[in-house]
Amino acid sequence: MDYVLGLDISTTGAKALLLGDGRVIASHTVGQSVSTPHPLWSEQNPEDWWDGISEAIRSVIVDTGIDPTAIKAVGVTGQMHGLVILDSAGRVLRPSILWNDQRTQAQCDQITEAIGPIEVIRITGSRVLTGFTAPKLLWVRRSEPGVYRRIAHVLLPKDYVRFRLTGEYATDTSDASGTSLLDVGARAWSTNEGRQQVGDQIGVASATLRGARNHRRGDSSGQQGNRPCQRDARYRWRGRSSRRRHRHGADCARPRQRDHWDVRCGFCAA
Repeated sequence: MDYVLGLDISTTGAKALLLGDGRVIASHTVGQSVSTPHPLWSEQNPEDWWDGISEAIRSVIVDTGIDPTAIKAVGVTGQMHGLVILDSAGRVLRPSILWNDQRTQAQCDQITEAIGPIEVIRITGSRVLTGFTAPKLLWVRRSEPGVYRRIAHVLLPKDYVRFRLTGEYATDTSDASGTSLLDVGARAWSTNEGRQQVGDQIGVASATLRGARNHRRGDSSGQQGNRPCQRDARYRWRGRSSRRRHRHGADCARPRQRDHWDVRCGFCAA
C-alpha cells in the first residue's frame, strides 16, 4: 500500500497524520507551548516545531510498522503569519513572532501611512494587521538591529518545517497573502515596479524568479533523503541593510550591489 503523510504545525501542537487507501491509518500530536515574555508578545522556538514534528513522524511510522519508503507524498500545513528568520547557514536567529502577537501596531501604522490605506488594500487585499509578517520584520529592524543585519532567509512557520524536510526555501500564495507583502492580484511579491509598493517599506526589492531545485537532505525524522516535495517558483529578494555590508545566503547568487543582502522566499506559481 502507498501512503500519504500530512504534517500540521499549529500553535498548540505538531501533528503527523498517515493516510492510506483513503482512510486514516495513524495520527500523533506533540504539544507545543507559547512564550509570552512581555505583554502583547507571543513567540515559539522553530526548533521546537521541528522536534515535535520529528517525534510525531517517528511515532506514526513505529506504531504502524510501515516501510517509510511507502510514503509517496508529504503535505505540510500550519499556522499563518509567523515570522521565522534564519542566517546564511539556515540557523534560527530568534524565536518566531506568532500570528497572535500584538506588538507591531506602530509598524502597521508606518506601512499604512507610507503606502496609503486604500492602496494597501488594493495591493494586498487587506489592511496591515499586527498579526501579519511584514510589520514583524519592521519591528525586528527597529528593535533588534543586530539580529536584522544577520537575516539571510525569511520564512513562515510551515515553510520552516518544509525547509528542514527538503532544504528548500519556498512558500505558497495562500500563506504569502497573509504577510502584507504579496500583490494578490498579480500573485507576486509587492515590490517596486515603477510605483510605491509594500515591500519597499521594509527594504525588499524585486529580483529574478527561478524554479526550485530539489535537495537530498538527511534528518532525524526516520524518513529517507530526497523526499517528495512540490516544485515551487522562487523569488530572490534583495533587502537593503542598514549598514553598508552585503550578506547573502549560502546558496544565493552574489549580490550585484555591496550594500544589499539576499533574502530568499518564494511562492507556488500554479
